[in-house]
Amino acid sequence: MTFEEFKTAVIAAAKACGLEEYELYYMEDSSQSVTAFQGDIDEFSSEVASGASFRCKVNGKMGYCSTEDFSEEEAVRIVGKAAQNAAIIESADESVIFAGSPAYETIEEEETPLSSMSEMSKLALGLYEAALRQDEKVQKNSTASVSQGTTMIRLVNSAGLDLSSKSTMQIAMQGAIVRQGEEQFNSYERANGPLKDVNVEETASKAVAKAIDKISGSPVATGSYPIVFDNSCFASLLAAFSGIFSAKSAQQGMSLLSGKEGTVIASDVVTLVDDPFYKGNQTAFDGEGVATRKKNIIEKGTFTTLLYNLMTARKAGVESTGNGSRASYDAPVEIAPFNFYLVPGDKDANVLYQAACGDGNGSALLITELGGLHAGLNPITGDFSLLASGYRLEDGKKGTYVNGITVSGNFYELLKNIVAVGSDLDFGFPRGFTRIGAPSVYAGKLSVAGK
Repeated sequence: MTFEEFKTAVIAAAKACGLEEYELYYMEDSSQSVTAFQGDIDEFSSEVASGASFRCKVNGKMGYCSTEDFSEEEAVRIVGKAAQNAAIIESADESVIFAGSPAYETIEEEETPLSSMSEMSKLALGLYEAALRQDEKVQKNSTASVSQGTTMIRLVNSAGLDLSSKSTMQIAMQGAIVRQGEEQFNSYERANGPLKDVNVEETASKAVAKAIDKISGSPVATGSYPIVFDNSCFASLLAAFSGIFSAKSAQQGMSLLSGKEGTVIASDVVTLVDDPFYKGNQTAFDGEGVATRKKNIIEKGTFTTLLYNLMTARKAGVESTGNGSRASYDAPVEIAPFNFYLVPGDKDANVLYQAACGDGNGSALLITELGGLHAGLNPITGDFSLLASGYRLEDGKKGTYVNGITVSGNFYELLKNIVAVGSDLDFGFPRGFTRIGAPSVYAGKLSVAGK
């Protein structure tokens, strides 16, 4: 049975049950990946998965049921089960089947041609072989992987909404392992798609160079240092604390931003944006069918809004920001950003290095990796103490590698103390429908525990 036929069967079953408010949410994921290891394609996968969830409102309560079986019998079952589930819900929160926004942004579907498995294999092997050519220290157990995927969404409800979207993701990854004596050191470099535009030599060279730098790594003395986070590193830190911008967290007392709209919470060089129309990850509606919009969460240091879905917006007496999110077809509606990033400035990263060294009597630190992002921070208080590595900055230039250190601070205070923002915006790995990005950031002084 096609989805269209299944949709018709679900609607008929809902009407037969006397349901007046209901919704059918469909998701289809297709993905392919290949990995090169020791000169051959070590593994590959290709899969397509799809499913749908039905939810309905009975006496103000929302019941759910999901399935991967698209048959007429299953259509009747999930409608009946969702109605039964609604009857036993004890939550006092009233859910909403959304009637639709006045208008939706027209998304010009991006032409991102998918690569064949043969093309993906060729790229993975090309990356692997390019890494081996870089230096004799590169080991044959290094890997290179290439992946791509497409996600299709369909949302249909009793209010007449019928929305659809499609997104494509492509990523190439070079992992480099180098050996010095009995020790091995590894690093990686990511290249976001399109895959046809990946620069093989540049990607492999960057991965190998970072791995070789680690050979001479050593900790610095414990103290307070001017810190520059590179773009990927600050994006990781922002991702770890992104939950503080959720209205659900604020309403549950798990974010210190509750009631802070309109107040200054960051340096005036900080503008934080959620843009659902940013290239590579565009959508005109959220997981509840609300029209999405671009908004500044922080504008030149001033906190403007939390991120809301329909339920949290109703509680707060405001409109949803269009950030209702579903991690999968059978997941409940939560809150998440789309393309969430710190707006870049006009300064090259080298200018940030020079500024940091000027504030540190010629010496500062560039942090390029953070560890313990799940265990080493408190998303409620903003405190963090994280394993870190990177480079010494000496007289405005990147120097020797630093490892075995811990960087500590508070995220809320860090936002206030940011001195300068670079121009090198980059996005990390997608997490569902969310991409989080940042440029390099000169964050002022932070405590460092070393030798």
